Amino acid sequence: MELRGRFEHGMPFVSLRVAGEEFAALVDTGFDGYVMLSQADINRLNLREMGKTTYRTADGQIHEGRVYHGRIEWMGNMTDVAIDATNGDLSLIGMGLLKSLRLVMEPARQLLTLSTDPLH
Repeated sequence: MELRGRFEHGMPFVSLRVAGEEFAALVDTGFDGYVMLSQADINRLNLREMGKTTYRTADGQIHEGRVYHGRIEWMGNMTDVAIDATNGDLSLIGMGLLKSLRLVMEPARQLLTLSTDPLH
C-alpha cells in the first residue's frame, strides 16, 4: 500500500480521513502521537473525550491538552486512534501512524510517499 502526499510552502502534507471527513494533515516526525486536530474540528465531528495529556512543543513549552477517540481511514484500513486537540488550525499526523511505514521525502522533487513496502 502506498500513499502519496504533497508539499505546500515546503511543508509535507498527506490526506487523512477522520470520522468520514477528509483533512490535509502535516507530516510531523517530532509529534509522537497519532493525529492532532483543532478543537473546533473535534467538536464538529462530535468525538468522544478520553482524557487529558501534557506535551512539550518544539519551543520547549509544556501544555495540557485533551485527547479524544477517533476512527480514521489510514493506509486502506479503518483504525481507532487517540486524537489530540489543539487550539490551532493545523491538522497533524505523528510517529504513532508513521512508525511502521517507509517514509520518503524529497522536497526538491516534490516527492512524498508513505508505504507499507519494505526497503529494497
